[in-house]
Amino acid sequence: MKNLPNDPMKDLHRLLGKQEFQSENDLKVFLNSLMGKPLPMMSPEDLTPQEQAEDLVAEAADLPPAKARKKIQEALALDPDCIDAYVALGGLEVDIKTSLKHLEKGAAIGRRKFFGENAEKYAGHFWGITETRPFMRCLHRIGECLLVLGTPKALEQGLAIFEEMLTLNPNDNQGIRDIFLLFCIIGKKYDTFKKYDALYDDGTAFCAFNRALYAFCTEGDTATARALLHQANTVNPYVIPKLLSRNTKPIQPEYYGIGDDNEAQYYILYAYPYWQTLPGVAAWLRKVSADFPPPPPPKSVKLPPFGKGR
Repeated sequence: MKNLPNDPMKDLHRLLGKQEFQSENDLKVFLNSLMGKPLPMMSPEDLTPQEQAEDLVAEAADLPPAKARKKIQEALALDPDCIDAYVALGGLEVDIKTSLKHLEKGAAIGRRKFFGENAEKYAGHFWGITETRPFMRCLHRIGECLLVLGTPKALEQGLAIFEEMLTLNPNDNQGIRDIFLLFCIIGKKYDTFKKYDALYDDGTAFCAFNRALYAFCTEGDTATARALLHQANTVNPYVIPKLLSRNTKPIQPEYYGIGDDNEAQYYILYAYPYWQTLPGVAAWLRKVSADFPPPPPPKSVKLPPFGKGR
């Protein structure tokens, strides 16, 4: 078992977890002692079976499927409760129902570890408490798989998973509110949409276009719906041309900024089919947006290289 190279932040986090700080000041003193020194690297002998399993799963991500499965099974032999191993196995499956079987095993481990007698410790702080993150990643994948299945029962279950995630982690560090609110509209969970839309007003294209779509689906072609569509176009003018085009090919952007072309790509990745197929939506969009000005040419955004402020 080898320690993964070039991952000093993981080793620093592990080192912090092994300390027994009595106060916040003790933590500050310890961190100050590391100032000006290379970040610590842990040797394989210092790793627990759980940490070794985590590293094996991380290694598997860069391997072909057959070798990845073998590496993940090695991880589970070291730590049968390694949730990320089940998340990784789910990601290797083509069939969604088979993927769900792996993911549900991981979720069951998380519920055993973080619920029941431990519920008070973790309630409302999932993701913020690092050890819960594999469980939250697992729930995220389960929710997405269920929404992709698309049956009424699966949609209901997927929305329930995402709503549970927002209860466990109201800060929503994983950004699942965007997809959750979109599928609340698709599933006609309008009261749920109103509740969570009021909680997450973040000025993004997802937020703005979801509101316009909700208004049309619940009110029809009203002044309010039109005003919300105008507002959404102001937030991101690149979305509507993509929604109207029959040649749009949704892709997953590596990054995006508020109001840029990549943010529009992120929105249509999930929303494009529904603006095309929900009754009356495409015709309404085309009619109302006919007089909208064309978007400016997309700006080329260059990210700084790693280690230079990224």
